[in-house]
Amino acid sequence: MCWTKHCEYAAGELPYYQSPVFNFLQEKLCTSFGPKHILKEYDLPETPTLTQLQRDAIHKAEEIANDYRCDMALEAGDMQFLNNYVTLHTRSEYEDFADPAKKRLLWRLWLMNPDLRSRTGYSQQWQDGVRVGVGQSQIRL
Repeated sequence: MCWTKHCEYAAGELPYYQSPVFNFLQEKLCTSFGPKHILKEYDLPETPTLTQLQRDAIHKAEEIANDYRCDMALEAGDMQFLNNYVTLHTRSEYEDFADPAKKRLLWRLWLMNPDLRSRTGYSQQWQDGVRVGVGQSQIRL
C-alpha cells in the first residue's frame, strides 16, 4: 500500500511511501493501518492505481476496527501509550476552540524500541524524524 506523507517530505523525495497493512516479520504480526492516509495517497497522480478489491479490503478492515473500537476521552495532562505494530488506532473529529489560550495542544512521541517488533515500512518512514513541511526544519526523534 502507498501512504501519503502529508507534505512531510524533503525536496526530491516522493510524496508517499510504501508499507503493507499486515506484515509477519520474525514470526510476529505487525500492523499499520491508516485508511485515510492510504486513500488520500491513491488520489494523487504519482501513485499506482488502487484496485477495487484493495479499496473494498480497506473499507472492510475499517468497518471491523470500528466494530471493536474503544472510545476514550483524553483530558489535559493525560498520556496514552500504544504499540503501533499491534494496535489499530485513530482519533475522532474534534472542533477546536477559537480562543488561542484554549486551543488543543497534542504532542506525539514516537518511541522506537527494537525489542517490540521489526520495523515495517510504516515505522521506517519516521525513523529519521518528521518534516514539519516541505523545506522546513525537521523534528528529530
